[in-house]
This record gives sequence, structure tokens and C-alpha cells, in this order.
Amino acid sequence: MALYAACIPLQCAAAERWIDEALLHDGRAIEVERSVSFNFGRGELSDALRKWPNQYSLTAKNPDTGKTIRWSGEQDFNPILLDFWGGTAHLVIVATSVFSDLKQYGCPEIPYVFLRYDEKGRRWLQVAAKEFPPKLLRANLSFRYDSTYMKDGNRQSKEDIDRRNALGERSSSGFTTRAIPTDFASWQSRYKNQYRVGHYRDGCRHTVPSNEDPSHPQSPGQPSQEGELEVLETKIYEPEWIIRGDAEIQFRDWTAIAFDKERDAKCRSFVRRVGEDSDRPELRDWLLFVNDPTGNKKARDSGALFCNRDALWFVDFAADPRRVIFTKFTISGDLVYRISFAKPDAPGDYLGHIMQPTFRSENGFLYFEWWNTNQSGWSRHIKRSMKVRIREPEPWEKAGIRK
Repeated sequence: MALYAACIPLQCAAAERWIDEALLHDGRAIEVERSVSFNFGRGELSDALRKWPNQYSLTAKNPDTGKTIRWSGEQDFNPILLDFWGGTAHLVIVATSVFSDLKQYGCPEIPYVFLRYDEKGRRWLQVAAKEFPPKLLRANLSFRYDSTYMKDGNRQSKEDIDRRNALGERSSSGFTTRAIPTDFASWQSRYKNQYRVGHYRDGCRHTVPSNEDPSHPQSPGQPSQEGELEVLETKIYEPEWIIRGDAEIQFRDWTAIAFDKERDAKCRSFVRRVGEDSDRPELRDWLLFVNDPTGNKKARDSGALFCNRDALWFVDFAADPRRVIFTKFTISGDLVYRISFAKPDAPGDYLGHIMQPTFRSENGFLYFEWWNTNQSGWSRHIKRSMKVRIREPEPWEKAGIRK
């Protein structure tokens, strides 16, 4: 194993060379000269290896023609297979970093790139994974350079490669495997869903399905029917009512009035959130309805969620700073209506909000209390409370919802 380096005023390049004995699909073996270079600034080599990407290259002879073939890749791509089919060299390379430039290869859905050597043009051509010879899908080159395993010599036998690749397969949780995948379904990485959603830092983010749905009734710009808030009772607190808290009990007493933990948990049992690691990244961060047999009906968690045994109301205070929007769904995910009302004028700097335990649906009306409060330290200051109601935009009998 030889280490060589060349330096320019601000940086150096160091490289390691070794030989892989590559087992071909037909039982033959060839020697593949491998090298990896490290670019680093002034300082110790060990520091450079931690900070900078690497670049691999290889040289081998075609066992069918005797011609020499070469490949030199971009930074952060490692070859894991070199084999021959019909006398033509085929190569598989893997992106090894979130900064690998997959855009140049058309943004594949998994970090594997499939290449074929064009003898006439003396260049490597990318081929579709589904067109790559199936019998060549077994890694036969070192997954990566590792000085720990290569310290005893600069040549690795086919048995060494397979054994060390097996260790790499386990330690990387299947990111790189000896059985080479050709699509997302066949890729066995434990973290492939996170990769699919989060790795695109190289201009390929558009390949991940968007989780925005401008046609969804809760999306920005979607209309709502305008309703009118009817005030049934108003109480002004002079002086203001203060519910005190401190660092130890914090907002315990206020929370007991403003929030019903058990009721909220019941409402949220009707939906489930789609995680960032979902097999369907276009649904990530949406809520799906547990009672929807299709598994496709969705809603946005806008913060407040009310329910009864047959329906859910998603309450949005932020979409329009002047209005509050109710979007009602059946528990199976069918849209019933979307209605909004103007926020009551606030007394001073006391913000208005719905008191969650007071919400109910009764005889075609939504009833709740609207309180204007603010916070000072751990204490809540209440200035006004109102009992209000708003008529639902259609007779509740038409929607088939029991009250």
C-alpha cells in the first residue's frame, strides 16, 4: 500500500493505492487497481480525512479483449462492482455522502448509478437500472477504502472483499449491500425512507413527491363560507382576573380551565400523523383518518382540534389574521364544510382564543367560549370572556351527522 502526496500553496492531495481481486459473475477473477485521493488543507492528514470528501478511481483489463479500461469518479462516489457482459465492462457506483452530486446522473431514487463502457467512444455511459444485466448485481469491489483492514498489505483477495463488505453491510444498516438494489423497493437500507425524504441537498429535491396539495380544502387560498358569530353573553373583568403560576406549577391552574387533555386525546385518536420516514413522502406530516378504509383521506393539523363521536373540526387561527376557520370532516375523512368568522375586536392587547373544553355542536350550531387574555411570566391575565355560537352552514341532517 503506497501513500503519495502532492502539494500546492493552500492544499495538498494524498492518495492510497491497493488491488482488489474482483470475482466476476462467471467465476473468473481479475485484478482491479484501486486508488482513493483525499484533498486537505494544511495540517495533519488525519484531520483532513475527517473534513474533506474523497475521490476514487480504478484500472483493470477486460478479460475478454485484454484492453485496459479506466474509471475516475467525482468526489463522494465509490465503485462497488466491475464486471463484464458480452465482452463489455459494466460498473456500479454508489453515492457516499449527502453532498454527492446525483443531479449529474438524473437524480435516481436510490444512491446507485449504473454504467456501461463504450469501447468506441472510450467513455462510460449511464444505463437505466432496469436495463443493467441482472447477473451482475453482486458487489465484487471494496465498499470503501479502510486503512484498518488494509494495513497488512495492498492486495485484497475476493474472500477478503466479501468478508469486509459483509461487515460494511451490517455497520451501515444496509445503506450499501453486496446484493445490489435497482429500485427503492429492493434497497434494504434501514434508513432508506429518511434518505428518500431528506438527502437531496444537491439540486435533486424535486424528485421527492411534494407534500403540498393546493387543492386540499385546508390549503392556503381555499375558500370558506363566511359565518357570523353570535354573542350570547359577555363578561368584562375589571380589574383583570389573574390566574397565577410560578416556575414550579407553571400554568397548571390555567391549563385546567383552557384545555381538556382527555378530550383532546380522544379527538386525536381519530387520526394518525404520517412521519418523515414514510414510504409515501408525499403524505409526510399530514394526518390520515383512522376510520378511512381507503387510507388516502388527509387533513392538516392546524393546532386546535375538536370532535364528537362522528366528526372532527380543525380550527385555523393563522391562515387569515382577521378570521378563524373551522374545517369539518366526518371521522372517515369526508369534507362536510369549511366556515370562517371574524375575530371579535380585542380589548387592548388581550388576544382572543377558543376555550377548548367549552366547544360543542348542538342543533345546527357550534357553541364555545371566546376569551381575551395575555400572559405575564407564569401568570395568565383574563380581560373578557364571551359565550358565543355560530350556525353551521348547512342543516346538520344533510351531512348525516348525529348531534
